[in-house]
Amino acid sequence: MRVISGTSIGSWNALFWLARMIKPAKEQTGPGCLEWWWKRLTARHLVAPRFFLPSFNNAFLSTEPWQREFDQIFGSDAVKNTLYGTDIHFYLTRSNVRSAGLECATNNPAPPFVNRVKYDFIKGAQSIDEFFDRLKTSVFASMDLPPLFPYTECNDQLYEDGGVIDNLPLSFPAAENCDLVFLVPLNSDFEQEPNSRSIAARIGRMLDVQQGALERNGFKLLYLYNENAALRDRINELTSHQAAEIAMDKEDKLPTHHPLKYAMQRKHQEIRIFAVCPDKSFVTTVLNTRDLWNTKGAHTAFDVMYSATAGMLSTFDFTGPQNGAHVAIVRRSGTSFLDREF
Repeated sequence: MRVISGTSIGSWNALFWLARMIKPAKEQTGPGCLEWWWKRLTARHLVAPRFFLPSFNNAFLSTEPWQREFDQIFGSDAVKNTLYGTDIHFYLTRSNVRSAGLECATNNPAPPFVNRVKYDFIKGAQSIDEFFDRLKTSVFASMDLPPLFPYTECNDQLYEDGGVIDNLPLSFPAAENCDLVFLVPLNSDFEQEPNSRSIAARIGRMLDVQQGALERNGFKLLYLYNENAALRDRINELTSHQAAEIAMDKEDKLPTHHPLKYAMQRKHQEIRIFAVCPDKSFVTTVLNTRDLWNTKGAHTAFDVMYSATAGMLSTFDFTGPQNGAHVAIVRRSGTSFLDREF
């Protein structure tokens, strides 16, 4: 099973994978479409000024240029058909402003149960064009960064960036029984010198810490999934007599909502991860998540992260055991080190 789970700018990047636009076409030379897009970023391709009046609206910029960019890149009949027909289950998360709940656009008609997550099955649309429109709305809802952009409206509800609630949506590939996950956390390196003078810097630092904490909570969830899978496998390895006794307890003696019942009913395997993240100084000096129209920074960030990731993938053990989660932290120079405290 192959799954793509994305939030915020990860939902935008996910479309290039789903549309098979990572590598250049056979008849082309040069960079693939994803690399081409990141290396030509300008503000005019993404945003337009928006009249801001306190107490009357709550956003500074419009995403209309970015939406036109979406149509130009993904709007051809061939790409629409590829997106509609993909066999990869995708999960694009967004935050419901009214309910403060996490919602998720998906093409899976029978998505896995994830507690307190509501699904929007967008492939149930009447036509490919309707599916495309709903996919577009889902992507922009997922990366509706507050307070830069106005709320995205969908199904009579207002939405903003999925990273507000869950910045590392691991639950979906875990529930789909994936055994290997590739992660690109953008806020997992916390290290930064405090600023004792600027209120704006203090608020920005608080937001960064909150996002980083959400990502590390995602790793804690990963550990819980793996511990549950290991314990369940160990129980299944017991003698048939012991297993029968446990089964009897599970079915007959335990209360309806006993945790062991839930644990034994889960089907996921242990999950191995490959995770890579830019270090904090790299982000602050080159390109951060609120500076996406920085053309030079985007060009540099893409090249450095691509080269570092390719080098690490070439030596990654895809078959051996993995003892604990760790993240490769990439420096601006392209060198990296492993952070094992996850």
